[in-house]
Amino acid sequence: MIGLSPLADLPRFHTLIQRAQRLTPAVSVSIRTAYTPELVSALLRGDMNLAVVDLPTQERGIRIHPLATKSLVAVLPERFDAPKRPAIELGKLNTAPLVLLSGAIDPGRAVIDRVLSSAGSRAFKIHDVGSIPELLDEVALQGRCGLLRRSSTRFLRQGVVYKSLSEPIQLGSALAWRADNRWTSFISVRDVIIAFSQQA
Repeated sequence: MIGLSPLADLPRFHTLIQRAQRLTPAVSVSIRTAYTPELVSALLRGDMNLAVVDLPTQERGIRIHPLATKSLVAVLPERFDAPKRPAIELGKLNTAPLVLLSGAIDPGRAVIDRVLSSAGSRAFKIHDVGSIPELLDEVALQGRCGLLRRSSTRFLRQGVVYKSLSEPIQLGSALAWRADNRWTSFISVRDVIIAFSQQA
């Protein structure tokens, strides 16, 4: 069983896993999607062998190998967007109602909070949500602004536009496994995924 965080670049990681499966046909691979805290718990329980998790993630008994780094993008209501501006300054988001994924599902939230704090004082309280679709609804229907990993721009929503940040914020994904997992077939699949990720 391989877990995937929905915040990661799912199309890319599905492709990597399929390629690894073709090179290790003796291993039956199934995929489950869940947020990073749930994936880490499943790894520790032994319910899962590998998982693509969001960084930063640190858990005793879990090993990780970084796979990719993605920039955050601003998620804006159409009426807020300045079409001719290629990127938006982070300070502008401090003067707007802001919605972010909860730290309970996104380990990167602590990083985002630190960066927002260093960008100056906020005019509005941050509103927490528990999923990407909920964040997009808050932007489209309530006129809030948000921040998501660039890989999340695959989610299209009427009334929402994505815009690069003029001061990029980077968050990563990593392959994670239980440190004491010595199963030979699992090690083969893990190593193939890591090798393919370095080629991409």
